[in-house]
Amino acid sequence: MGSCKSTALISLPLAPPGAAVTSNDPSKHPDTDSVGRDQSLSRRRRSSMAATFLSRGELQDNDDDENQRCAVDDWTQYADLAPVLKPLATRFCIDPGDLTTVRTLPPDGSAITTQVGNLYGEPVLVRFVDPGIGAPDAARKAIVAEITCLAKMEHPHIVELKGFVLSRPCGLVCVSECMAGRSLRSLLDNPRLFDRLSWTQHKLNIAIDIASALDYMHTLKPKLIHRNVKAANVLLNRARTVAKLSGFSASRDRSYYQEMTNKIGDVEWSAPEFLMDHEDYTEKIDVYSFGVLLTELDTGSLPLVDVKDTMPSVAFTSKIVSGALRPKLSPDCPPAVAQIVKCCLQHDCHIRPSIDRVLAMLHRAKVEMGRVVVEDDNQTASV
Repeated sequence: MGSCKSTALISLPLAPPGAAVTSNDPSKHPDTDSVGRDQSLSRRRRSSMAATFLSRGELQDNDDDENQRCAVDDWTQYADLAPVLKPLATRFCIDPGDLTTVRTLPPDGSAITTQVGNLYGEPVLVRFVDPGIGAPDAARKAIVAEITCLAKMEHPHIVELKGFVLSRPCGLVCVSECMAGRSLRSLLDNPRLFDRLSWTQHKLNIAIDIASALDYMHTLKPKLIHRNVKAANVLLNRARTVAKLSGFSASRDRSYYQEMTNKIGDVEWSAPEFLMDHEDYTEKIDVYSFGVLLTELDTGSLPLVDVKDTMPSVAFTSKIVSGALRPKLSPDCPPAVAQIVKCCLQHDCHIRPSIDRVLAMLHRAKVEMGRVVVEDDNQTASV
């Protein structure tokens, strides 16, 4: 995958391969006062950059020797950026000098590259369309969607948008919050860590965090539909006590999501009505995907992994659309959780509950299961 290396125009300085974000240089780990000063200076630079870009339709060059400018017309694939970003520029446009990329994360099969970076002394995620491949327009729209969606939201269980950068050769770069605990998928893939998870102490809390994020999205006006709810898009803090929803690149553009399903098999998380061509769908597709996420929490495995490779992809998708294939739960899954999963995976979206009802069911299950644990502990103590 490509990386944002220093070039003419706005560029992201890239640390050497394998470099860690540890240094004796105070600029790498500034104290609180210096962070405040840096942010104040950055805001002034940010306003200046925004004014230049929006008023002149140009992108400022970062090459002091040549001091060139590049007209937006040269970026035909980003011709619509100015009107889209204008309302966001003053608050979210980041000076490229404030951002350093450290390492590139493993590719996910899409046209989007994800890197870990450093902004004002704190870690961030940096996402952009890979310049090394002929990326489709849908991938570029996905980055715009991620920025515009995150800019509208403020919720304790949704990753925070830090801002955006315009850079050659990377184009539009989305900079968002980085969670130290990595993704829920990486936790589930570690047998030693997964075995330590319990529904009452860990899994229900993660599920409630993500359901509350979806509930917030679905109550916005207009509603926001995530379209890509899965364990890989759930990020955790270092203590794994807080979960946040990420992966908003598919939250607006259906064509990008369909491209992703063709490439990396996200069809396993997709509601039947969403997989049907020209079929209308609502926010209930997120409820279905959330039900699949619960099966990931229960088993630790990817959904339908045991049958996916046994049939052609068309037949696999058809069985999901018809309702013949559904992810399975483990024999040890608590009955209350199994009932929630059953409701979320209803084939008929009209019968499927809204996410606020699912959230209420999760809270009720947490109380009931907690009561059972207390009773079991009391019985054990009395023996």
